[in-house]
Amino acid sequence: MHQKHNFDSPKDRQRLLKYLDFERQKSAITSTSCFSLQERSQQKSKSLKRTDKTDADIPISIEERTKSVVKDQSDSSRIAIPSKKNWSENNRQILKKDTNISGMKFLSKNSLNDEFNHKIRSHSIVSDSKENFDNQPDECSRRLASKAQRTLSFAMFRHLNEFLYTHTSFQSRKKFDESKFLQYHQAYDDIVKQWPLKPIDFIIEQLKNRINSKKISNISIADIGCGSKPRIAEAFPEAQTYSFDLYSSKDFSNIIIAADMCCLPLEDNFCDYCIYSLSLMPSNLSDAFREANRILKPNGCIMIVEVASRFAECKKNLNKQKIKAKKINHKEHLGLENFTKILKQSYGFKMIDRKFLPPNDYFVYLLLRKNSSIQSIGNGTKLPPLNLKPCLYKIR
Repeated sequence: MHQKHNFDSPKDRQRLLKYLDFERQKSAITSTSCFSLQERSQQKSKSLKRTDKTDADIPISIEERTKSVVKDQSDSSRIAIPSKKNWSENNRQILKKDTNISGMKFLSKNSLNDEFNHKIRSHSIVSDSKENFDNQPDECSRRLASKAQRTLSFAMFRHLNEFLYTHTSFQSRKKFDESKFLQYHQAYDDIVKQWPLKPIDFIIEQLKNRINSKKISNISIADIGCGSKPRIAEAFPEAQTYSFDLYSSKDFSNIIIAADMCCLPLEDNFCDYCIYSLSLMPSNLSDAFREANRILKPNGCIMIVEVASRFAECKKNLNKQKIKAKKINHKEHLGLENFTKILKQSYGFKMIDRKFLPPNDYFVYLLLRKNSSIQSIGNGTKLPPLNLKPCLYKIR
């Protein structure tokens, strides 16, 4: 901040007068309306007569002198020095002109602003801009922070997603807690927004086509791996819908039931439909289908939407022509044909519909019907494993 100077001492006033005269001389040199040399000499001789004046002869203070303005409209933009009674007539005539006592032309207010105000206010302008910079973050910084937050969120999602695909449902439930569950599904919801077709929306349309609206109150649906929102329960409020996931969010704690998909709190032969929308993730899928066979009614259906690349040797033309199933190697990842063959032979599910979802055939839809219970098929024998490729994101 600049200190406010007090020009009470005579030396300070004389110093300021000399500085102002010097600045006005610079302006007069560039002006086209300068006095002639003869008029300058006359004005200079008159000014020399006043050199013997004392400080008491100065009419008024410098502050008052800079504030006064000529009343005439033509001279309203120039600073003028008021006259005093004890001054001579010649001096008063000089004051009527637009020059000072040295014969130099007055500076206009605009030039004074350009010359002095920029120097005086430069420090305050810089300080104000610095304060504004500190108080208001740059837009580029906000974008970088948002991008870093998204990158961190996706890295957490990728880690948890890989764990879900490579471990059993029991291990995943033990690993997850409520905070990780929320972080995972927040990142998952951001990814799903970019998909042209949401798998859960496709399943809802298929259910609407199959369920008779008059009998919907008698239909029971198990949405296994529903995520953070019970979409099936919201789409069919009149049906008996049960939503399950590893954890339930606070917003839907009274709707979503926290449970292991291989050990659901439902009775035998209870449900008409079991929904798996991208939820066949754990490595113990054989236990999941055993549980589905237990809770489904006879002729009950399973609706599955999965990533097509999880099935080995999966081709886009499976809807048009069948591919002969090779000899099953249970240690390797199953193809789509062998997967449905094992479900029919060992788990009691027959495939009645299969299609790839538009527009890019990225997902495959399977509709299975329960033809028999596992107890009547296996007679206590061990069920063959169901191994699918895990969905792992490439590290870049």
